[in-house]
Amino acid sequence: MEDIENNYLQILSFSDINYLNILNDYRRNFHGKAVEVHTNYKPLEKFKVVFNQTDLPHLMGWGKVAMEGRKSAKRVIADIDCSQLTLESSRKHGDFNKIKKRMLHYNFLYDVFIEQSINACVMTSNMKPNRLKLDIVFYQEVSKEAVILGLRKDQHMDVFVPTTLHTERLENPYHFRRRSHIKQITWV
Repeated sequence: MEDIENNYLQILSFSDINYLNILNDYRRNFHGKAVEVHTNYKPLEKFKVVFNQTDLPHLMGWGKVAMEGRKSAKRVIADIDCSQLTLESSRKHGDFNKIKKRMLHYNFLYDVFIEQSINACVMTSNMKPNRLKLDIVFYQEVSKEAVILGLRKDQHMDVFVPTTLHTERLENPYHFRRRSHIKQITWV
């Protein structure tokens, strides 16, 4: 595992995965911060994305491998902080293979919001079916699959929050949707 120039964690292989390192990296570089995204999509030319550490257990899927009765984001975070939930403790869980790729694609957050190497997003709020009830998806094709970072509008504020980070087959519902060009992303 190595920290790159800008002092953020880089997951290059399975051996780089460490729940506490990922959590601390997210806290340092995302938690409590927000970005404003400008697109060429007229109905949503500008939107704000806010980050909170309680989003990370959902993005990484840690709740799927947490102990029964301890699946809330706050409890998962507490378990990671005190080393009760680790890669080693969750590898034998039946759902571990469902979350492995999520952690391998943790750096997709950096691709989108820091490096800004993803120049398009897909508006999905009116998509049918929309089983995850996502409003915006950042999408990248990698090898034989697509990495999906989904955002959902907060019910109480006019902002979007990261909701899911997962992979799907290449020919998925987002693949066929019109993509909106990202003009600019600024940290606010």
